[in-house]
Amino acid sequence: MQVEGEPEGLYVSRGNVYVTCSASRLIKVYSGDGRTCLRSLKLQQDISNPWHAIPLPDSDRFLVSHGLEGGRLHRLCVIDNTGKVRAAMRLSR
Repeated sequence: MQVEGEPEGLYVSRGNVYVTCSASRLIKVYSGDGRTCLRSLKLQQDISNPWHAIPLPDSDRFLVSHGLEGGRLHRLCVIDNTGKVRAAMRLSR
């Protein structure tokens, strides 16, 4: 499997492979064998440096961590199926 867009995070669940791409702000969903891209979700503009995306159970939403430690926006967000933030929690030390 080759992924464009600076892949950062990888999560395997529900028979699919979820790849979080930092530079392009994308969540890509691949088939379990990694051969077919099933979906590509562009995150809204202020989701900078996404690291991990985990699909929420029985939902079309994702839990996404993004930002840089000590940065202006370092958060954990619930993202809907259009890439928009529906809930957010700022992360700090």
